[in-house]
Amino acid sequence: MPATPAGDTDSAGSTSAGTLADAATAERVRAFFAAVAACQAARDFAGEAALYTDAWLLRGYAVTDRTQAAAALRADRAGSIADAVFAVRDVRTHGDGRVSAEVDTITGGHWLRTWRYDLVEEGGALRLLSAEARPPRAPAGSVVVGVAMVEYAYELSRVAVPAGAPLVLRATNKGRYDHELQLLRLPADWGPENLVAGRPEPLVTRRIGFTFARPGETGDLVVVNLEPGVYTLACFWSEPGRFPPVPHVRDGMVAQLIVG
Repeated sequence: MPATPAGDTDSAGSTSAGTLADAATAERVRAFFAAVAACQAARDFAGEAALYTDAWLLRGYAVTDRTQAAAALRADRAGSIADAVFAVRDVRTHGDGRVSAEVDTITGGHWLRTWRYDLVEEGGALRLLSAEARPPRAPAGSVVVGVAMVEYAYELSRVAVPAGAPLVLRATNKGRYDHELQLLRLPADWGPENLVAGRPEPLVTRRIGFTFARPGETGDLVVVNLEPGVYTLACFWSEPGRFPPVPHVRDGMVAQLIVG
C-alpha cells in the first residue's frame, strides 16, 4: 500500500466524520485497494501511478507526469516487499466529494499496519488523494506483550508466547532518549550478541517490523502469522549529540522472544 508521502498528513478534511457509504461505494473502495495491491505485487508501476491523483504524486515524488511517476515509484520500491490488504472498513463519503476508509495492510506476511486513506473521483474512477498512518488495530485474540524501553535494555512482561495467535508488542519508552523496537529473525547459529558486537547481519536476517516511541510515549508493533522460533528485539536508534553515532544495540539494547 502507498505510505504517507514525506510531509503529508490527512489534510483533506480530517475533521469531517462523513457518512457511512452505501454497499456499492464500499465495494468500489475495496476494489480500488485490491488494484493497488495487485499492481505492487506485479511491479506494475505504470498501473499503480494511474491510481493516484496529481496531488498525491506531487507531494510524494514532485512529479505529475505518469511516466515520470512510474519511474519514481520503481526507484522508491527497489528492494521493498509489496503489501497485502488485510481489511478495509469504515468507508465514508464526505460533503466535498471525498471517500475515506481505514485499511489494514500486512507487509512481508507479518507486519500489520493501519492507515486512513482519502480517495476522490477523477475521470470516472477513484484515485488516491491523501493518507495518514493510524495506530495499528490488533486482531481479535491477540496476545499482548508489554515492553518497557530504557537505557539500554528491553524489559518484557513475558518472554514466551504461543504460536498462531496475533502478537502485539506494546513498547513504552520509560527512558530519557528516543527508542525503537525492531523485531528480527536471526539465523539459529548467529545470536544477538553479534549485533551488540557490531558484526554485519547475515543476508538471511529477516526484519519483521518495527515501532518507535519518544520518552513517555507508547507504540504498538502488531504482527501475525509468526512461525515458531526465537525472535530478537533490537534498537538501532542513536540519540542526538552522540558522535560518532552509536546505535543503542551496540550498548546492549537487545532481547529475545520465544514463539511456540
